[in-house]
Amino acid sequence: MSLGSNDNIVYDNLVYYNGGGIVIANCESNAIESNIIANSKDNGLFLESCFNNTIRNNTINNNDIGISLMSGINNTITTNNISDNEEYGINLVNSHNNTISFNVLIGNLYCIVESGCEGNRIINNTCENRFIPDFNKRISGYNSLFIIGILLIISFIIIQKKNTKKKTPTL
Repeated sequence: MSLGSNDNIVYDNLVYYNGGGIVIANCESNAIESNIIANSKDNGLFLESCFNNTIRNNTINNNDIGISLMSGINNTITTNNISDNEEYGINLVNSHNNTISFNVLIGNLYCIVESGCEGNRIINNTCENRFIPDFNKRISGYNSLFIIGILLIISFIIIQKKNTKKKTPTL
């Protein structure tokens, strides 16, 4: 869409392997519906300075960020499937009085993140963040490598004892 486009419908598109997914800026009263947006290097869907838009029924996955809304007011983001994005499912920055509802966000690093926002309604979304193991955590106060080392030493001692018993002559 071109800069400042209003009253458009972006519907039923396949957007794969591009630099920025769908990008709209300085716009009003658009509908972005039933699109599949995947494998973009940046955002699946990026809106900046947009007002009164509806983002609905889209599948947005495997991007860096699913949906970014920057300086947006009174937008509705609803019933989207937003999954397996590298960072955020939905990222709101300086955006106010938006409604984010009934989205399914699974496998993103973070589901929904707000920064500098006021008055957003975030309701009835399903969220399951991606699990990232922390290999620096300690087990019961001991470093896991220390425990592995102790187990290796114990195994070595047991093997040595078994070998010693085999060499003892029997009468």
